[in-house]
Amino acid sequence: MTAARATLAPSQFDAHASKLTSSDKPKDRLALVTEVRDAIEVVNTSEYPKFLSAFLPAFGAVLDAVPAQTEDNVEHKVRKTVLEMLNKLPHNEHLRPHDKTVLAMATKALRAENEENALVCLRVIFDLHRNFRPSLEFEVEPFLEFVRSVYENVEETVKATFGEPGAGAETTKEKKKGEKDAEAPSAVATLSTRSFKVQTECPLIVMLLFQLYARLIPANVTALLPLMVKMIGLKGPDLKDVPNRLRGAYGDLKGAQVKTVSFVTYLLRGYAESVQPHRDAVSVSIVELLRSCPDNVSTRKELLVATRHVLSAPDFRRGFFAHLDALLDEETLVGDGAACRDALRPLAYSFLAELVHHMRLELSMAQIRRAVYLFSRNVQDGTLPLSIQMTCVRLMHHLVESIFRRRNDPAQAADARANLVRILDATVAKFGTVKPQVKLLLENGKKAEAAELEEAKKSKASQDAALGVAPAPALKKDAKDAKDAKDAGKSEDASKALIGYDGAVQTPADALKSLADTKALVKTLVIGMKTLFWSITNFHGNAQQAQAQAPKPKGFREGELRRASGFVANGVRCLALFQGSECAEMCTHFGEALAVLDPRSFLDIICLRLDALLGGGEPYELAPMVQLPHILLQSPALGRSFADALATHLVRDRLHALSDPQSPQSQLVLKLFSLLMHAVSKYSSCEAVLSPHVVPLVEACLKAMKEADDPSAYVRLLRYLFRALAQAKFDLLYREVVPVLQPTLDALLALLHGPDTHELGDTVVELCLTLPARLSSILPHLPRLAHPLLCALKSSSSELQLLGLRTLEFWVDSLNPDFLDPCIAEVESDLMLALWALLKPQQSGAPFGAKALQMLGKLGGRSRGFLREPLELEAKSNPEHGLRLILTFKPETSFLVPLDRCIALMKTILDAPPVPNLKGAEALVEHRNNALAFLRACLASVLNVAGGAARAGAETPEIRDALEGVLQGWFRDSAAEPSAEEEEMAKTRLGNKTKTQLEAEKGVFKQLLTAVVAAEADPALKQANDGFVDAVSEHFAMLFVSGMAPLQPGGSGRSGAILAKEAAARGAAEKAKEKEAEEGKKEKKSKTPPPPSPKKTRGRRGKKDEEEEEEEEEEE
Repeated sequence: MTAARATLAPSQFDAHASKLTSSDKPKDRLALVTEVRDAIEVVNTSEYPKFLSAFLPAFGAVLDAVPAQTEDNVEHKVRKTVLEMLNKLPHNEHLRPHDKTVLAMATKALRAENEENALVCLRVIFDLHRNFRPSLEFEVEPFLEFVRSVYENVEETVKATFGEPGAGAETTKEKKKGEKDAEAPSAVATLSTRSFKVQTECPLIVMLLFQLYARLIPANVTALLPLMVKMIGLKGPDLKDVPNRLRGAYGDLKGAQVKTVSFVTYLLRGYAESVQPHRDAVSVSIVELLRSCPDNVSTRKELLVATRHVLSAPDFRRGFFAHLDALLDEETLVGDGAACRDALRPLAYSFLAELVHHMRLELSMAQIRRAVYLFSRNVQDGTLPLSIQMTCVRLMHHLVESIFRRRNDPAQAADARANLVRILDATVAKFGTVKPQVKLLLENGKKAEAAELEEAKKSKASQDAALGVAPAPALKKDAKDAKDAKDAGKSEDASKALIGYDGAVQTPADALKSLADTKALVKTLVIGMKTLFWSITNFHGNAQQAQAQAPKPKGFREGELRRASGFVANGVRCLALFQGSECAEMCTHFGEALAVLDPRSFLDIICLRLDALLGGGEPYELAPMVQLPHILLQSPALGRSFADALATHLVRDRLHALSDPQSPQSQLVLKLFSLLMHAVSKYSSCEAVLSPHVVPLVEACLKAMKEADDPSAYVRLLRYLFRALAQAKFDLLYREVVPVLQPTLDALLALLHGPDTHELGDTVVELCLTLPARLSSILPHLPRLAHPLLCALKSSSSELQLLGLRTLEFWVDSLNPDFLDPCIAEVESDLMLALWALLKPQQSGAPFGAKALQMLGKLGGRSRGFLREPLELEAKSNPEHGLRLILTFKPETSFLVPLDRCIALMKTILDAPPVPNLKGAEALVEHRNNALAFLRACLASVLNVAGGAARAGAETPEIRDALEGVLQGWFRDSAAEPSAEEEEMAKTRLGNKTKTQLEAEKGVFKQLLTAVVAAEADPALKQANDGFVDAVSEHFAMLFVSGMAPLQPGGSGRSGAILAKEAAARGAAEKAKEKEAEEGKKEKKSKTPPPPSPKKTRGRRGKKDEEEEEEEEEEE
């Protein structure tokens, strides 16, 4: 039989269909339809049209001839097989001519079938309408009539299935006892019009039909909607009273009701006016479904989703307001089952939060208390997603306004304020929960970003490999690093594992999502604290004062202050999650939250947690610890109070951190002092705040400058203080500084003239010239300040030069010459020379030439007093020039132009630092680029390599001539002597040079090389750094690799090692010749003429020795 089934050929379709139609025996029909079903794969071939033409009429005849059954017999199997084949037909163009036929068969069978076959009919109808929508619009009405009949009979179906709604518990017990062994009705025994599963599928198909055929909606909504509302309102028996055999049917009933609710919410989108009369009935039905729905996750989830859709309609959400007490019960909201609690709590509490938010102004105190309890508990529940915790936090903060409005009601005021404090406790406690996770979140975030970057590189490499793009060659260092990483792969895999705070392993995407969700949660907490603080602070405000009873104190109570201080203790650490502009924004929100406090409460909270606000010594980012104090110091209401607390804390507890200037704590303290000094100079109200701390601060810094190994941090602190006092010009603070003025100046001058200034000379000079005192107080110390003034004018720092010029101008304008001249007499000559040295054009890197000229004019004849004394002239130890330029105007006329001074000038231009915001700064940058180009050209000339020829596109012979000397030095045999032509060429290139001239060339070469290499690291010359230094380095590296010494500047091209070997070979040859000559003299003594006098011999020998020594020195 199996072989026969497999060989059903297209030519047999008509004969087989004829047998199927003419057969009268049920078993024969079952065998025939089974054979067709086994060969159903033919519908996926080109024989599909023949199959439809042959068997569709036969299928219709079978369904008409075989009646629907309520038992699992042969007739039922025949109908089921036929309907399943209809369901398996591909919905393509071959079926389109028969779509109405198939739809009619399925719709007709649907009315009479049992539940099992009816579900197959519904699938056929759904697929046909979805695939052949335009042509079936007028075939919809029979199905809609069937749906109406199903909903009309639903109440009777419930009674027939579960009994009368009023049946008592005794009847139920009797049924359970009498039907203990009975089974639930099967799907075959249940008619389609009495099936809850069919009722579950009907709303989905009706929704599809309404979407496809909009003209059907108005007429059918009016008829279907009341039936559906009545259906979802059916209560049925309690779940505990339903016998076990009917538990499945009970679940199907609730599933059908939930599907119907989803359909009603669909109608709300476009036909809300039709649903409006049933608003209250729908709300009551949904709440009753939440109470009675069994613990089925999918069913309850769909119900919650549909409820949220109802809640999103403004006219329908009010229907739930009366049922808020029931919805605040967690058992009603998510059910009793553990699976429902775990899976549905996020969705349920999201719905509840939205409902409470919409009716927050209409809540009673009991409802507010219940909502605060419920949502504050959820905020601390780590099993809920962070997004739901954030929703709960946001809801509690939205309730603050509703609670604050009750402050005018004496009966509710105490309870209302207690609820505000509960919300405060929950919010602050959440900061404490997040704080321990910050470090791990940041570490996992960095690892996850690195992992994603590595994955992106691998993906790009694989794509390039697929496209045939060759990878870039790796450097040796990169290859070594890759090898080391491969060797340590196992240990790194363990360290790269992302472990969450709960101990679970995370993927990079999960780690980044956790970090983002935590940041969003912290942001929500911080923003809500502002409203919360303000409401509690102003709860007992003017409204209470207007009453006859005594007003209550404004602000926080003692216990509340300690709990509120946790916001500072834990919240600052949470700000470390943010970077850059996000951190600045969060610090602004944090500062605004503290700024709404009254000054007394603010000062109490800050004093309790000031150490935590400023870091507490933990290794976190400095940005929040600097930006927060900056924001608080700018507050008009709280700036003075915070400045007082900050100054006391820094002077008393944080100065010791400056002993290590490189530590993060030292940098933090310096930044905080800078902010404090800025506030003092900006706001006059802070003068009295700083007054008690000025003298202790100066004394502590002076003591540390003498004792600390590195007092740079203390010196910078004094600079902050002196600048702030000089800008503000407060008489009170000036009077505080006068007693310590002389000790301060003594310590600064001792540090300036000491053996080790710790590279702080410029800073100490600035401190000497910015002493915070009136001129009348400084006059006794003016002679001692002349030397720091001279140092300022001679400094390379443009800022310090400007300070020196301004100080000198102030002295000249304010003091009589008869008093000033003796004070500066000791350094008068040097002072005037320093002023004259500043007289340079602005483009040369000296921006204060005009100011110096103005000062010389004010000094009058005193500016030329230095001419009466001998000047220190620059002496040149070597009269020779290291580099000269040959200028030829005519073939017979040439000039030698020394370039040593030009090189020195170019070095000066490169060494001059760029002055920001200076007029003509762009021209100065261009001058520096040109100076660097000049030095490079000189260096190429000294190296004796025509590098410019190759860049200009020189031909091969020119390049060969340019490198001839180097190549000869590399590839010549060390023992071979140079030929006469080579020696003549070398003399031509080298010329007749003295020892002093070679020394001068060596000095110029060193200057050029150091200047060009140093310019490579200058960011202002970034565009000019085109690899020239790399090429020079490669030049020397090639010489060293070849085993030769570096080239002599201006030499012949052969290395020093080869020249030394050649000299040694010549010396050995000369010694051999001398030895042969002495032996010949002994043999032919009688024939040899008398030797010359000893004096003459010694003279010639001595002259020869001197010539050899000079030659060796030149070669070296």
